[in-house]
Amino acid sequence: MRFLYIALAAALIGAPVGTAVAADDACLSVANGTLCPDDGDPCTTDQCVDETCTHVDVPSRTTCDPVVDAYRRTLGLGVLVVDLRAQFETVPLPDAAHLLVGNALEAAGADLARSSDALAGRIVVPPPAAGETLAQARARAAFGITRVTPPRVRGVMKVLAVPGVRAAGGVDVLYLARRVRFLYRSTNQLKRELRRLQRVSGTFAR
Repeated sequence: MRFLYIALAAALIGAPVGTAVAADDACLSVANGTLCPDDGDPCTTDQCVDETCTHVDVPSRTTCDPVVDAYRRTLGLGVLVVDLRAQFETVPLPDAAHLLVGNALEAAGADLARSSDALAGRIVVPPPAAGETLAQARARAAFGITRVTPPRVRGVMKVLAVPGVRAAGGVDVLYLARRVRFLYRSTNQLKRELRRLQRVSGTFAR
């Protein structure tokens, strides 16, 4: 189960797309440089050029490649959060519990989406400091976003541990509580990976 959702995301992503794909609706009648659908590779720039979605490697790609695994983790965990939110909608929890769980999972999903964007360069992140690689700079930005995600998920765990909530939800709550614990462990693992990436030596910049 540890890498179930990570593997799912990787399977959905598939192999990286080439430098260009055929013209599609996303790039029709839009200005060159407009962002187009992600190719699943955080080390390419996805932009419309002449109504074609192009995927061009970032300069010095080797300084970016270390973030690929962490990027796919964020995508996989995002899939899990969406699935959990849908499942919680069907469980008969007290209104207050539904609200707390829904808000916490929505915020966790937003964290993971923004972290994905930081790792892929889709949002502005502070440029690499002296002696720092692109991967380190992006990991630093993503870590700043996801450091609050495990506490959000832990809040869901606390709600599900309340006796009244467990009684209302029955076996469904027990099942979902296990999945939420998996999400909690996985978001902590993501934090550790992002912290590790910040310490990666300048080997990749050579």
